[in-house]
Amino acid sequence: MVYSSFVIVFGFFLSLWAHDAHLRRRIRKAHPSSGQDIPFQGGHIHVLSEGQSRDLAPIVLIHGSSGSARDVMQAFAPHLREQTQVIAVDRPGIGYSRNSIPDLHLAPPKAQGHAIMQALAEIGVSRPIIVGHSWGGSVAMAIAMAYGDQLSGVMAIAPPLYPWDGQPVWYEKLVTTPVVGSVFTHMVLTKYGRSQLHAGVERNFWPEEAPADYAERVGLALILQPPQFRANAVYSMTLSDNLAALSQHYKSPDCPLILVSGDQDRTVSCERNIKRFHSNFPSSELIIYPGGGHMIHHTKAADLSRKLLAMAAQNGG
Repeated sequence: MVYSSFVIVFGFFLSLWAHDAHLRRRIRKAHPSSGQDIPFQGGHIHVLSEGQSRDLAPIVLIHGSSGSARDVMQAFAPHLREQTQVIAVDRPGIGYSRNSIPDLHLAPPKAQGHAIMQALAEIGVSRPIIVGHSWGGSVAMAIAMAYGDQLSGVMAIAPPLYPWDGQPVWYEKLVTTPVVGSVFTHMVLTKYGRSQLHAGVERNFWPEEAPADYAERVGLALILQPPQFRANAVYSMTLSDNLAALSQHYKSPDCPLILVSGDQDRTVSCERNIKRFHSNFPSSELIIYPGGGHMIHHTKAADLSRKLLAMAAQNGG
């Protein structure tokens, strides 16, 4: 009786693991690695590139939480690649980037900024414009603070810039819990996560409309790989504390800085973030889209691209 019960329980968990592993293989096959793996001190950064620099500064795109390089490349490349080189990076530990050191060491936006700048130097990118959305906007700001004199400009879109009061969501706590987290990420995460992708997309685009094929087009399901999902959770859970440290060193950067947000963004408040920064450092340019939500890098991509090309022409070359 005991042996039979053990076999049944073991078989049940084995079937959960096998099904999740099958789904993960299908995701990787549908959205394969398509760029370069560039080393940095702590792992490698996966880099996508389109277009050529010619006479304009290259433009480097950094994605937000749960995203990947495909998200920002899909948003901006159609508007930019005919004019200049467009580079999108998977942030450390996300997408097809890999960390060889603990995720916690790469959780600060400053640490991710250093890793990205190391990778860009490896491939000979100089004086780029850095564009970051959401979590990537925090990284873009960290790069602006540390490398401003080496940049042609920075655009931070819907960036969290200051700490806030709040608690991690349940699945972030769960996946970072020893043993239980590993069981969840390898046996349940992919099945459960796929069922939640559409609702998450609608929530982030609100009040604007999300493209019907958005999740498939940007490979959103790539975040449902266990190492990437756990890294993303670690970064999310520690961001507020890391912004408390980063914001102590804010200054007017040594390059042009554009701050962008939608006034209806329910994910990252423009009032508590870019408006606050701009009030302290008015040399930055402030752009707020009425009726815009969190995903304005997609819904306002054409207008933002025009501003990026103007910045690239004025400060690059």
